[in-house]
Amino acid sequence: MQTVSISDSQLLALFVALFVALFASLAIVFTQRFHGQYTYDLQSGVQRAHTRPTPRVGGVAIFLALLCATPLTNQGAQDILYPTILASAPAFLFGLAEDITKRVSAMVRLLATMASGAFAWHLTGFSIASIGVPVLDHLLGFIVISVLFTAFAIAGVANAVNLIDGYNGMASGFVIIALLALASVAGNAGDVSLQQCALLCTAAFAGFFLINWPWGRLFMGDSGAYMGGFVVAWFCVLLCQRNESISPFAALLICVYPITETIFSIWRRVKQGQTPGQPDSSHLHNMIFAKVLTLVPAKTQHANPVSGLLMALLSVPSAIIAPYIYQSALACIGLTLAFVVFYWLTYFTIKSRSSSIQKQVWSDMPHD
Repeated sequence: MQTVSISDSQLLALFVALFVALFASLAIVFTQRFHGQYTYDLQSGVQRAHTRPTPRVGGVAIFLALLCATPLTNQGAQDILYPTILASAPAFLFGLAEDITKRVSAMVRLLATMASGAFAWHLTGFSIASIGVPVLDHLLGFIVISVLFTAFAIAGVANAVNLIDGYNGMASGFVIIALLALASVAGNAGDVSLQQCALLCTAAFAGFFLINWPWGRLFMGDSGAYMGGFVVAWFCVLLCQRNESISPFAALLICVYPITETIFSIWRRVKQGQTPGQPDSSHLHNMIFAKVLTLVPAKTQHANPVSGLLMALLSVPSAIIAPYIYQSALACIGLTLAFVVFYWLTYFTIKSRSSSIQKQVWSDMPHD
């Protein structure tokens, strides 16, 4: 990452984001007896891997941290952060409604995340105008198509992050790693303001992460997952549109894990005759969890954070490499495809060896 001098006010903003998220998360945990009947995560379902009631409104702590820290940043960062926070509101609020009521449909939440993408364009004028493919770039020259494509891309990443929110530290870990990668690329490209914004958001998610991992005292919930996915996706859009030297495929490389997981899950469910939004326990992270659990029998509380961390670390190679190849579309595409192949090989290798183990693990999981 390019060396950037950080002023006292910017450093203060980072600490405020970290500690507001941390203490707000602790406040939610310590007051759960008052709000738990509304905020507890469901313990039943094919995707659940925890055994005690846990609040799932960690997104509130993250949102509050960004609101408190943004006024302390410089004008350049504020010009990015205020529209980002405001535009994230539809995705965050509909996610929070689902966290509390458990009755907001997947389609409504998808539309809410798309609305956030369109709102971000409305506030800033930025949308995806080019991806380096001539035919598609011609179509993106039409503002309606550009805005729709931007909204769909942002919604895709936001929902992908929600999809991988399965174990402690998994989704928040990815968001932190992706934001650090974006900060590094922005710094190398000379976009100091966007770099500062990415670091500030990293601090906010890190404050929550300290309570979520390893023991899962608080979950991000849909509100936090959509918020994190939106911020990562929108910063990807800004990174490429504000800096012509950066290939859009660098952003794809940074987000490759959740995107691959989502596309593969849709393909797998359709192939099995299920609806694309149908929950199941056949994700790669479920299989990794089952494998880890065989090494620590009856220790779900240990296997959960280990599995979450292992899955989050899948994004580290992309995050490390992207700042060095962000100008080369060919290199970014090649490494993205390499990850997809690695994911598929890993998935089918583990599935062929442990399908019976996974079924036994899930049948033995306690569900209250």
